[in-house]
Amino acid sequence: MIDYAAAWSKWFPLIQRAAGGLSCCMLDAAGVAPGHRVLDLATGIGDPALMAAERVGAGGRVLGIDSSAQMIALARARAGAAGVTNAEFRVMDIDALTLPPASFDATLCRWGLMFADDLAGTLDQARAALRPGGRLSVSVWATPDDAPAISLAARVAHHALGLPPPDEGEKTAFALCDIPALVAAVEKAKFDAVNVQKVPVIFEFASPEEYVAYRREISTPLAAVIAKQSETRQTAAWQAVARAVEAFRSSAGTIRMENQAYCLSAARP
Repeated sequence: MIDYAAAWSKWFPLIQRAAGGLSCCMLDAAGVAPGHRVLDLATGIGDPALMAAERVGAGGRVLGIDSSAQMIALARARAGAAGVTNAEFRVMDIDALTLPPASFDATLCRWGLMFADDLAGTLDQARAALRPGGRLSVSVWATPDDAPAISLAARVAHHALGLPPPDEGEKTAFALCDIPALVAAVEKAKFDAVNVQKVPVIFEFASPEEYVAYRREISTPLAAVIAKQSETRQTAAWQAVARAVEAFRSSAGTIRMENQAYCLSAARP
C-alpha cells in the first residue's frame, strides 16, 4: 500500500486544481494580508500554508502544523524547493496546541477540523491563539451526496462487496457537514461574526482508471477494507467503482465531478 503522505504528494497537483479556489476563499475570509501571522492547522503537505506565505509576504510569518511527521517533512521540502523562507512547519496535534496566546492574525484549517478528537477544545485553543480581532477560517465538506468525488468509491465498493454502507459520520470527511451544528459549535467557542459560504470543488480525472487510482491511494480506510478481500473480489470492487464513475463523463471525455464544500469564517472578539 502506498504511504499516505507520499500519495498526497503524488496527487497534490490534481487536488490543488480542485481546491485552489476554496483555499483562496479561506484566505480572503480570514482577511490574510501582508505582514500577518497565520496559523494553518492540519496543514498536511503545506496547503494552504504556502499560499498564505505568499500573501503575507516577507513581513509576515506562517506556521503550519500537522500530527504526521511524514506530512510535515514533505511540507518543509515543498517550502524549500519553492524558496519560501517565511513559513515554518512543526509536528503538533490540533487537539493539543502548544502556542503562545494571542499570537496570530488568522487561523486556517482546510478539511482537518472534522478529524479533531475534541471539536470544542480545538476551537477554544484556536481562539486562544488568535489576537483580539483575529479571524478563523475553516473548510468542511458538504453532505456525501454533494461530494461524490469523496463518497462514491466507498459507497460503490461496499455495495459491490456486500458490506454495510461505509461510515460517513464522526471522524470521517463528512463529520461536520451539518453546518447549523458547526456554526453553533463555533459560536459556543466564543467566536462572533460567523459567516458561511458554499464553494464548488471540481475534481477532473483523465479517465475512470485515474479516479480509481486516486481513491486507492488517497483513501487508506477504503483501501484497507478492500485489501481484506480475495484478489478476485478486490478486482470486482474496483471495477464497479470505475463503471460507476462513468456517470460523470464530460463532453470533453474527462471524468468531471463537482462537489460542494463550505468555507466558514468567524472572528475572535
